[in-house]
Amino acid sequence: MTDLMNYAFDHQINVILTKDLPVTTVSITKVKLRTVIINTRYYIPEQIPLQFAHEIGHVIHNDDAARPLAFTSIYSDSKLEKSAHTWAIKKLLPYYLEDKEPEYINAYDFMESFAIPGHLYPVVVNAIHEAYCS
Repeated sequence: MTDLMNYAFDHQINVILTKDLPVTTVSITKVKLRTVIINTRYYIPEQIPLQFAHEIGHVIHNDDAARPLAFTSIYSDSKLEKSAHTWAIKKLLPYYLEDKEPEYINAYDFMESFAIPGHLYPVVVNAIHEAYCS
């Protein structure tokens, strides 16, 4: 989380960390304001870094949306969401890969460590492949 905070700061992204939201409220961003709001009480604490990185990805990509973009939102364009998820996974992957021998890398372990939803398995596998083949 500290590295993500520093990344946001270095890229002029405002971050609001709050514990005043219901535990089921996901993180959200207002791209035009370059602001992300992170619910630090989210009921799946392992997923907070993923949500944080995802929301930073929306700002970095300057995603255009009429409404604030939430980590899981019925109003979000699927292309925007996939792009933010991909960015977040690539941002978090080095923390998982650090000090791991290639034979011990497992997409499911990475997904479990950050509570990454199962539908993102292909994105995770592709990111791992890119990390080792680039």
